[in-house]
Amino acid sequence: MNNSFLQHQPVNTNVWIIEDHHETRKTLVSQVQAIENYRCTLAVESCEEAFKVLKTSEPPHIILLDIHLPGMSGLQGLNKFKKHSPGTHVIFMTVNDELEAIIYAMNNGASGYYWKGAQHYNIEEMMRDVMNGGCPMDAFTAKKIIERNKTFSRVENAYDLSERELQILQLFAGGKTAQQIANELFLSYNTVNDHRKHIYEKLHVHNRAEATSKALREGLLDKTFGL
Repeated sequence: MNNSFLQHQPVNTNVWIIEDHHETRKTLVSQVQAIENYRCTLAVESCEEAFKVLKTSEPPHIILLDIHLPGMSGLQGLNKFKKHSPGTHVIFMTVNDELEAIIYAMNNGASGYYWKGAQHYNIEEMMRDVMNGGCPMDAFTAKKIIERNKTFSRVENAYDLSERELQILQLFAGGKTAQQIANELFLSYNTVNDHRKHIYEKLHVHNRAEATSKALREGLLDKTFGL
């Protein structure tokens, strides 16, 4: 093994795995445990379980996080993990090429993503890359993101959302409540609620889920957290 890979890494890189499929979780644990200087100290099936442990233990260096989980989704969990431990690297795990989810994750602090269906992916290389400041992503997805960004300027103003509305939409998409947004932006609850109504009207949607889905699908959130 090339020891130069380890010169900037902790002697033991602590890894958590959050994956609801038992066999997949078991396989990932075995893969991590087999890597020199890496150890898996937690393997659970939900973000809720991980947060309970996080309250009383040191945060890990890396979290391997599935996007689709029971209860809190991986995307929702990402925001909470990064808020609690900004230094933790989160690598998303997906079952297919979920471009919108990947873009959202990368825009909100994820360090890379692992496509479970790709045989050429090497989890050891990915984690070492992340620990050395890299951002692992396959060439196909990188190309798709570049192509999407080329058309973004035509999309971003299609609904005439103001800068403040885009900011609030981003926060809503990240799972924050109207009161939390009001506190963060130093606005009143009623002001945030008025913005939310205007956002729904402009996007022609009826609720947060529809607004988030449309914003991710059409690239409206890239304006704030561009790649």
